[in-house]
Amino acid sequence: MPELPESGPDILALALRDLPPGGRVIDYGCYNWTAAAHAAAAGRDDLEHIGIDLYAEPPGRPPGARFSLLSAVGASLPEGDADLVVAANVLEHCTDAVGVFGTLIAATKPGGLVYLEAPSEFTQFERSDPDVEGQGYSNFWDDPTHVRPWPPAALYRLGLSYGARPEACHYAFRAGLHSGIALIRRIDPGPPRYRYVTLVNCARGVDAALAHVERKATAD
Repeated sequence: MPELPESGPDILALALRDLPPGGRVIDYGCYNWTAAAHAAAAGRDDLEHIGIDLYAEPPGRPPGARFSLLSAVGASLPEGDADLVVAANVLEHCTDAVGVFGTLIAATKPGGLVYLEAPSEFTQFERSDPDVEGQGYSNFWDDPTHVRPWPPAALYRLGLSYGARPEACHYAFRAGLHSGIALIRRIDPGPPRYRYVTLVNCARGVDAALAHVERKATAD
């Protein structure tokens, strides 16, 4: 098994701490009400929480939070409405993760943030438990709904592909799983638009990457 990188800071807690008073938070795929739990731990009881999922409302809805059922036929989120959108353990299940991220970034206000968390590529190297009736989950492919893992570098390029600014992208341990996490800021007030990003011959740094993406968008 490859050597695992160190876990980085809790960027979700930092993002919640810095939201404006009464800020709106959308928890996309809210099975564990992740955003509300982190907000409570950060002492941000003033935030407005909206949980959204494809399935029945998960248990444990926090006081004051709202829940909406997302249509399986692709109903979109309210656009330009949220200060923070949280999608924890969502992208790895999506066959169109690029399109889903476009929906998430469009749901934020200009200057708003999207927090992403998903199992990293290192979860593929964990040994799957041969005692299948023990109900353990250790390898990425133990979950038959998983599509692909997400290292931080992929989350970084995902943000750039919509002209958004990756503020932080690194590895972290979450619920016993090695994960990639990212905090991505919407910087363009116009409708988010996807363009493929290679970053070939691009100088180091986020500013250089954003300029590279903008040049490609202009050329197209």
